[in-house]
Amino acid sequence: MRGAHGGAATRGGICLLAGLWAFAPAAQETARENAAPPKTDQQTRPPGLLPANLPSKAAPLDNHTADTSDAPPLENKADMDMPTQGSPAEGAVQGNPADMAHRQPGEGHASGGVDEGTEAAAKATPETAFVEEIKGRRTEAGLWEVGPEAFKGRRSFEALSYEVPGWFASSNGGLAFGIGANSSGQLALRGLGGRPTTQLLVIEDGIPDVMGLFGHPLADAHPSSFLASARVLPGGDSVLYGSGAMAGTLLLETRGKAVPLRQGEAAPSSLRGLESLSLETELGGGHTAQGMLSATGGGAAHAWGGFVRMARSEGYRPFSAAQQADALAKVEWAPGGGLKVALRSRVDAFSGMDPGPVHAPFENHNYEALRLSQSIGLQGLWGAHSLSATTFANLGFHRFWDGFSSRDGLFGLMAQHRYSQQSLQLLWGVDARLTTGFARREEVALSEGTHSEASLGLYAQAQWQPKPLPLRAIAGGRFQHVAGQNFGLGKAELYYAPLQWLEAYARYFQNFRSPTLSERYLAMPVANPNLKVERSNTADLGLNLQSPLGHFKLAGFLTKAQNLIALSGAPPALSRENVERLTVPGLEAQWTLHKQSWTGSLSFSRQWPDTRAMRIPHTQLAAHMSFSPFPLWRLSLSAAMWHGLLTEQLAAMPPLSATEARLEYMPLPNIRLWLRASNLLGQKRAFNFGYPLPGFQMFAGMQLEMGA
Repeated sequence: MRGAHGGAATRGGICLLAGLWAFAPAAQETARENAAPPKTDQQTRPPGLLPANLPSKAAPLDNHTADTSDAPPLENKADMDMPTQGSPAEGAVQGNPADMAHRQPGEGHASGGVDEGTEAAAKATPETAFVEEIKGRRTEAGLWEVGPEAFKGRRSFEALSYEVPGWFASSNGGLAFGIGANSSGQLALRGLGGRPTTQLLVIEDGIPDVMGLFGHPLADAHPSSFLASARVLPGGDSVLYGSGAMAGTLLLETRGKAVPLRQGEAAPSSLRGLESLSLETELGGGHTAQGMLSATGGGAAHAWGGFVRMARSEGYRPFSAAQQADALAKVEWAPGGGLKVALRSRVDAFSGMDPGPVHAPFENHNYEALRLSQSIGLQGLWGAHSLSATTFANLGFHRFWDGFSSRDGLFGLMAQHRYSQQSLQLLWGVDARLTTGFARREEVALSEGTHSEASLGLYAQAQWQPKPLPLRAIAGGRFQHVAGQNFGLGKAELYYAPLQWLEAYARYFQNFRSPTLSERYLAMPVANPNLKVERSNTADLGLNLQSPLGHFKLAGFLTKAQNLIALSGAPPALSRENVERLTVPGLEAQWTLHKQSWTGSLSFSRQWPDTRAMRIPHTQLAAHMSFSPFPLWRLSLSAAMWHGLLTEQLAAMPPLSATEARLEYMPLPNIRLWLRASNLLGQKRAFNFGYPLPGFQMFAGMQLEMGA
């Protein structure tokens, strides 16, 4: 029966996709009647290329620094642009290859790198609001970038399944992903990840999101409403980002304006106060209600932003209710003289119930979680040199229905020096962390009470851009001490653009993941304090092609992992050991096309793992289309299909498909009304065996936005 449902879902998804693309020409002709803004130079140019006399305003800041010196800007993970010539304008942001992992809170432009003038122009008329989505869906060579429009009405991790080839996030279809053994929200990319998500690193505003005890992020701690952008770096790059960046690194950026460093200038005196105020609400299936109030503001020398969000749902099954409350505040101040201070504080509280598998449902299986994240950053810029330091603390408190409770902490200090001169850029830094954890239950406890673990990473990287050749070469290394082990890592990257419309790249990353405190000390069901560090090597080749027929990206990769930690044997001789090896070759491809009033994309990924011990799909196909059928209206349609999922017993599951639609109406530039629907075909499906997703669901929402 499940196979019949899966086949019907797949056939339905294919029919829907065919209908979408058949309707595209008609939608385009109708949309041309709308008033469309003139295309900017950034919109018409191939995404990988920039004019020779302009800096890249889309490039995010260095992971510890902001640079407005006269040295030409250099390549960044999130902005693989061609070498630019000339000096950047005042306040322009320069990137470097170490960026995004430890970026200071609030750095970068609002809405994922869109400057104030462009953002204001996009909001000028209702018909042009979709321009932000077109920009947000730009993808640079070797990196997948998603703008804020992709997150509307979706949970953050789920939205990326439609936008990033090979990205997989399990879902339960409810308000909350949940926590614990039966939760969803597990992430996977390039053959690694799964349950739990310890092999894919999540970083928000430069701060890593890692539970100190269990070593993985919590999906419910990243509501999508205040996200400005998301960047996915396949291959990970542990040289720069540290432990956990094996499958890849997810770089999240929240909304808010950044204050540029001003070298040798006194602090400006002008203050503007409130710049934007937004109220967003949504009601829908499962008696779900959520609302968010956000604001940004600042002046020439300071900036601030934040939000408060509350959500509640009764769920679509008995005993599946959930509620969440989130708040974020961040402030930046640049007193002048090349200095800047950044403060950030975040609180996430959520609770819910695990309904259990449908064949053996639970009652009153409650859980509660509280996550706190605080950081302080200091930056300095003097000529070609920039120095920075960031200290952060992540705290977590969790409690379950059976009496199990835990608390954990991750404390870190990251410091970096960068030197930029002409075609050469050098950076080196230190990454020191302390992880602590404690768990308690009547029959389970850490073997010696509270445990802690210190780690130290020293890294360096060099980038060379010979002018006038369209070439970038990057090499780096890292020394790491963790879990009583010392080892080194290396990386190499080469980007070459022989033509204005073509860029090719080749990369090699050595990555690692240190064993978590729970794997080493918590007997759930067994622990092993002598576990080794997991290691992986990833190599990929890619092409980035821009043509009148669209933007094409193609990449082939090979991932080899060793010392993978897994349970071995059977009770009572069950043990946790470094027993698994994994080799995964794969292919990723994406096509996007942006026209005056519509945009569309197709994504495909295929993996050929050498073992079936995987709980992630080996084939994924996704499509998205957004267009304006009438003035003031916009319709977005999305569909995805996954094949190759396995149950806990490693039995094959039928293919899964998902379909979504969103209809948006903008009667005024500062008012949005929308209807969205999920599971349009009403198919029964389940990412986690025994936890079927709800059928067809409808939601209605409204957003009011005011600018000072």
